[in-house]
Amino acid sequence: EPEPEPEPEPEPEPEPEPEPPRKKQTPAAAQHKQRTGLARMGHGNGVVPPPTPQFPMLDGLPVGIQCLRIVNLLLELPNAAAVFGKPVDTVKYDLPTYFDVVKKPMDLGTVSKKLTQGKYQYIEDFESDMHLTFNNAMLFNGKGHVVSELAQNLKNTFDD
Repeated sequence: EPEPEPEPEPEPEPEPEPEPPRKKQTPAAAQHKQRTGLARMGHGNGVVPPPTPQFPMLDGLPVGIQCLRIVNLLLELPNAAAVFGKPVDTVKYDLPTYFDVVKKPMDLGTVSKKLTQGKYQYIEDFESDMHLTFNNAMLFNGKGHVVSELAQNLKNTFDD
């Protein structure tokens, strides 16, 4: 009489994939996070979500709304909207080397759009895009240029 075949052992469950490494926090972001306890922003679903633990509150308003207010206040400053309110038009302004110098373009209009669409998961990403906007302008235009001076003033205002 043949022996019964042993039952196969169940396959082990796959181990969960490790989380991708997070970006290194800037000192300002670490201080802000420590001061406010902020870590996460919207859910990326294209709509500013209702307040949840993942979308923290600050002074009675969701952080994403607070960030949008900051962007809008900066855009109200003289010349800010004209210079930083939308992506640089390299054709209109005849800037053929712009993309050779600026590898990751960013502007306040794009930041605002990303905020309203819930694209920022971490406040540090918002802060990074804000700095990128101003740093790109200073990099491309150079020290002493009127656009660089405006960028530095807006960056200082944002950081204060």
